[in-house]
Amino acid sequence: MDRRDTEGRGFDWNELSLEFDRLAEAAPAERAERLADLRADHPDLARELESLLDSLDRAPGFLERPALDLADADPLPASIGPYRVLERLGHGGMATVYRGRRDEAGLEQQVAIKVVRTRPGDTALLDRFAQEARVLSRLDHPGIARPLDAGMLDPETAWLAMDYVDGQPVDRYCEAHGIDREARIELLIRICEAVQFAHRNLVVHRDIKPANVLVDRDGRPRLVDFGIARILGADEDVRLTRTGELALTPQYASPEQFAGEPVTTATDVYALGALAYELLCGRPPLACDGMNLAALLEQVRGTLPERPSQAAGDASMRGDLDAILMMALRKEPERRYASAGDLAADLRRHLRGEPVLAHPDRVGYRVGKFLRRYRTGVAASLLFVIALAALAAVATGQAWRAQQARADAERETERAVQVLAFFQDMLQSADPSIAQGESPTVRQLLERTAAELDDADLPPLARATVEETVASTLLSLGEPDAGLPLARAASNRLAAALGELHPRTLAARHAEARFHLYLADYDAAIDLLEPTFTRRMQVLGRSMDTMSTLHNLSYAYAGAGQIERALELDRVQLEIVESISGPGSPEALTTMLSIGHGLFELGRLDEARDVFERVHDGQRAHLGDRHPTTLSALHNLATVTRRLGEIERAEAMYADLVELRMDVLGERHAQTLNTMNNLGELYLHSGRPAQAAPWIERTLAIRLEALGEAHPDSIDSRLAVASLRRAEGDVEAAREHVVAALALAEEHLGETSELAAEARDALAGLESGSTSDLDASPGAVPDVDSTAAATAVERGSE
Repeated sequence: MDRRDTEGRGFDWNELSLEFDRLAEAAPAERAERLADLRADHPDLARELESLLDSLDRAPGFLERPALDLADADPLPASIGPYRVLERLGHGGMATVYRGRRDEAGLEQQVAIKVVRTRPGDTALLDRFAQEARVLSRLDHPGIARPLDAGMLDPETAWLAMDYVDGQPVDRYCEAHGIDREARIELLIRICEAVQFAHRNLVVHRDIKPANVLVDRDGRPRLVDFGIARILGADEDVRLTRTGELALTPQYASPEQFAGEPVTTATDVYALGALAYELLCGRPPLACDGMNLAALLEQVRGTLPERPSQAAGDASMRGDLDAILMMALRKEPERRYASAGDLAADLRRHLRGEPVLAHPDRVGYRVGKFLRRYRTGVAASLLFVIALAALAAVATGQAWRAQQARADAERETERAVQVLAFFQDMLQSADPSIAQGESPTVRQLLERTAAELDDADLPPLARATVEETVASTLLSLGEPDAGLPLARAASNRLAAALGELHPRTLAARHAEARFHLYLADYDAAIDLLEPTFTRRMQVLGRSMDTMSTLHNLSYAYAGAGQIERALELDRVQLEIVESISGPGSPEALTTMLSIGHGLFELGRLDEARDVFERVHDGQRAHLGDRHPTTLSALHNLATVTRRLGEIERAEAMYADLVELRMDVLGERHAQTLNTMNNLGELYLHSGRPAQAAPWIERTLAIRLEALGEAHPDSIDSRLAVASLRRAEGDVEAAREHVVAALALAEEHLGETSELAAEARDALAGLESGSTSDLDASPGAVPDVDSTAAATAVERGSE
């Protein structure tokens, strides 16, 4: 920028320079507000500044200018990393993209290689590029181009190799192949599904446009270029602007992006609406060419697009397609579709001729949809009957709704009476006149209750309530194997009666997943919790019940060994939970407990102890010293204390905790067994096998009886007993336990599992005569389990 002579004006060069530097990088809303203030107070400065900013804005491609132009300045490189470069595919936005090929052992792999180069000392673009690689690494979906490899060419140049999509941008593909409207809508549905998958993984793309959706030769759309994507709930976002550059594409960017406001999944829904508008109408919803930033801001935030049917000059688009696209393009994020999946669902309804959610839900509209779907078989007399029924429905709607509410209340009362009567019959079996000398235990009563269900004349919802009650009681007694079939039956029964999106069904699916967590079947838990979280988010929003499911999903990922992923979900959850219930609330403490567990698993022990101490203090204040959740926090504090080498302090904590947990939970409970095992291993690894033996042996016996020999806890106990036998000098007995543990771990957990590796190390130690491989394992783990944690979160919302 040339220095200008400002003599005789009401400002000087320094003032102009400072304001320009500030506003060149400002969000559009901030820039417009500042210019308005300056026009009132310093009109000369405002005019000069606005002229400079307009010149900046009018530069070609100012919203997508790359940090450094690679296309014209550089010759075609011979290779990038292990890939031979074949051609330059394109250039724009932030990078140059090449087509490359890797030939190894007769296998040919074609890739797209994205290269970014920044100026020396400027790391912002490379930070964003690293962000793109991290984002892509978590997205494995057929509609999203996968990352394959990455590296650095020099300190200012990075590259990322991705699936090569041999195709065209979706708009050019549709034009070149003469794709009709229905086929374009089918493509849009598949694009929405890919975006929904990204959202389920907490990733917002932020730059959906035709150039970033490639359609391959088989007609499959693939979402590419996550260069400005954002992970929802991330602690910080890479700064995505530089002088004259904003991270958005004007024709597809939402109003909140222009305003510099936080982006959400609704941002991508807007972009999908803009993409759909262009594919179906032949042009973007808003004309943005040749506008400066102030005009763009006013256009995007204040101008409604022309109705699609008018823009396309096609009256057949009136009604559903007008409603769907205009709903996706609403200015207010909260008034758009709740998710990309909802937009896809409405497009499907349109193709099937069913009523769509975006259209006003009037009787006449639904009748019209019915007639259009079944016009062949509809006679004039049926039309007359439907019209009369519609009129009657309008006339009696309010009265019917009141009657329906009364009927619902009566059904709930009747169901409660049926459930109560059934349980009363079961409890009467303990009456001496019926039991005739027997004294059935609680477990026996529960088993009898479950066995009688098939013969009981209970309606589906009442039976589901009984199944849920018995299952949750069995889980509380530490009998997850017995409770799981009942929990599964209840959730399936509710889904059949009420649908998958009903809150009761979602609560039952959540409860069913807890049994899998107890049984360490983490893949099964993830399969249940992923869709339950998505549906709860859709139905209940950012509620505590939704956060409870996110909490258990995080726990499942941690159990499956994906600790970083679990910790990421926990941090997202903590941010939302604290916004709902406040920092230090019981729900926030529960989430912090999981964060502490993740830090522990990653070896960040000092951080983990700080978290566990805060959680323990908070749980004692909220719940008292004997509550199971408080005891879980104390167990974790004892465990990390032991791992930090403070043996005497950890021993005192474990000794108190064993007594408390036996008293509160009973000896067979999984958490009691955790503490018994950890106390025994503490004695063993500090050279006191005689004191260790009762705890380690008793833990194995109960775990085998309660969980079976294939459960990870049982296998871990076998390894603990092997360490004990070796310390006692009985090498053959130690070997028997290690061999059994190795066989069970490889068969049931996989040869690459952590317990299988521990067993192999232990066996190698025995064969070599070394004791280190048996005794070095710390053994103790925190017991941040689904029982106390999930219950605490869910109880806070109900």
